[in-house]
Amino acid sequence: MGAKRFFAGLVVVLLLPVFAFSLDIPDRPSSYVNDFAGVLSSDTRANLESLLYDYEMQTGNQLVILTISSLDGEAIEDFSIRLAERWKIGQKDRDNGIIFLVAVNDRQARIEVGYGLEAVLTDAYSSAILNDYVFPHFKSGDYDAGIIAGVSQIVALTSDVDLSAGDVYVPRSNGSYYDTKVEEIVRLVIIVFVVILLVDVIRSFFRLFGSAGRRMGFFEWLLAYSWTLFLIKILFRVLLMLMFSGRTIGGSSSSRGGFSGGGGGSFGGGGASGSW
Repeated sequence: MGAKRFFAGLVVVLLLPVFAFSLDIPDRPSSYVNDFAGVLSSDTRANLESLLYDYEMQTGNQLVILTISSLDGEAIEDFSIRLAERWKIGQKDRDNGIIFLVAVNDRQARIEVGYGLEAVLTDAYSSAILNDYVFPHFKSGDYDAGIIAGVSQIVALTSDVDLSAGDVYVPRSNGSYYDTKVEEIVRLVIIVFVVILLVDVIRSFFRLFGSAGRRMGFFEWLLAYSWTLFLIKILFRVLLMLMFSGRTIGGSSSSRGGFSGGGGGSFGGGGASGSW
């Protein structure tokens, strides 16, 4: 019995520093962007607030950003899950919260994913977002571009809505930027091409069944009709997709709403961490 008490007491003593010096968890946020490390510009904060408000309104998902100076020796995974348990980002019945955590002085970051989004924003995708889109910008000290790139990829993976909000520049993984107007011009050219192709298929359809149709057997006629109709449907769906869906992620300079607060979403350690 004495030995058991001794070892129990030893374990408590060894764990005391962990509990005594664990980093305090900030209060539940009132905004999507919580830049405690002070690394983001005012324009970036405003753009991200607007983007993440639109994202939540369109999908119900909540994505919250937290930058801190240091973890004070605590593992980022431990701090992140403690943060998730206290903030409870996301809806209680959907567990659709995401936390994007950056510890600047420790040069570490983590994407913490709620249970409900783990199948979409997998550990592998989270790791790829950090390594391919976020860290290349962080290495050059551009936290604005890195966080915008990471958020853009997260939103693109977890929503099917167009959150484009005007003429913005979106960072790519190689550090370059592209203008969304250029993307719109390319999309318009593709739409015109698809329309021309669709019209040509429809004209060929009427020519086929207006002249050769009388010489075709029943099964030949049915096969030709089925394939032509199938091709028309495919082209029409492609046209609708090009016209009414967008994948450009941006933000506007004016915020259109505030963070609705934590709703009780649960987290189980899904996501990924990394360092740059």
